[in-house]
Amino acid sequence: EEEEEKEGEDAGPCIVLFLRTRNRLILNSDELVRSLKTAFQLPVVLLGLERASLPKQMKVLGRAWLAVGMHGSILSMAMFLPPGALLLELFPFGVPAENYTPYKTMVQLPGMGVGYVSWTNTNSSATIAHPDRHPELGGLQHLPPEHRLQIQQAKTVPPHKCCSDPAWLYHIYQDTIVNVTEVVRLVQANRLSEPHRVVHESPLQHAMRRQFPQQVTPSVIRNGSCSIQPTAVAQHSQPTLAITLSWTCPWNCVNNDAITYDVVLEETSQTWDVQMPALTVTGNMEQWRRFKTLSFWVRAVHTRRSAFSRIACELQ
Repeated sequence: EEEEEKEGEDAGPCIVLFLRTRNRLILNSDELVRSLKTAFQLPVVLLGLERASLPKQMKVLGRAWLAVGMHGSILSMAMFLPPGALLLELFPFGVPAENYTPYKTMVQLPGMGVGYVSWTNTNSSATIAHPDRHPELGGLQHLPPEHRLQIQQAKTVPPHKCCSDPAWLYHIYQDTIVNVTEVVRLVQANRLSEPHRVVHESPLQHAMRRQFPQQVTPSVIRNGSCSIQPTAVAQHSQPTLAITLSWTCPWNCVNNDAITYDVVLEETSQTWDVQMPALTVTGNMEQWRRFKTLSFWVRAVHTRRSAFSRIACELQ
């Protein structure tokens, strides 16, 4: 039931179904595909880390009206959904959606324009657990019998710390028969737009739209470096040094023109406001060389300020 992407094929709106191939399986994926296609009259494209390259996944997600997948890291790809799309996150039996919300939080960030809804399997007979697997994949054989039985009979995962709790691993690695009727109704009740009116975005358009929310906290500057050179001086003048600092802009700031930098020299408390990721300062050689090291602290400034990063200049 998979819709294959062909190079150069016209790309209209579609439904994306994220499929895992080793665990957390959707056991009735063919039925789910048929139901989604029938209900919304859109092609269904199956995506998985093993199925397509990252550029292809970005391209497909850029035209998706709906994305559906079991809870897991592959749902981070929902960051490439266009405005008006809907993310439907599926949870196995006993895993309360309200306790696991990273992807809900992600698509609800300012500027995303993506809807979110979750479905949790409440039917214990529509699940297959794997107590004989390795403990990291939900196995229970390393536990005492009474502890194993307690986990297997539990109807919900109790609150726990991430991420090695055996009750959590046992439940999250279950395979699931999805109730397709419930899923279709959830989508119908929570969709943000009509199926054929999704905003189609290329990866570049997507990146440009995500450039700057109203409030941006830049990451720390990267690759800070320092070079020191004596400068030419007139006869009988005090020798001077030229110290040149350079760094790379924060990784999360696409529009570098909007970034400025605060620079502070710890030893003298001098400060500079810099428009570019570089700074050259000069000073008296003898005065500076009483310090073995000069510590320059640099932070990026946009609508908010990053943390300071230290650039050390060794003088001796």
